[in-house]
Amino acid sequence: MLQHRQLDLCKSKDEKENEIMYLCRRMKLCGFLLKKGFNYEKIIADKYNPRYNCFKNTPELKNAVEEYYAQIK
Repeated sequence: MLQHRQLDLCKSKDEKENEIMYLCRRMKLCGFLLKKGFNYEKIIADKYNPRYNCFKNTPELKNAVEEYYAQIK
């Protein structure tokens, strides 16, 4: 489990309203996930950044995020 970092989760406001997504706020992490074969589902804007990528929250995605943070330690 990610004990050192908490996953940023966001609810989709589309027709899949109950689906939980992973909000990726780091560009290098997004690149890592895209190289691993994950595709982002949507782009969300906030007051700091107009382009945050949201990925479908799956156990495989959580494992890839944990792998990324283990590599950068």
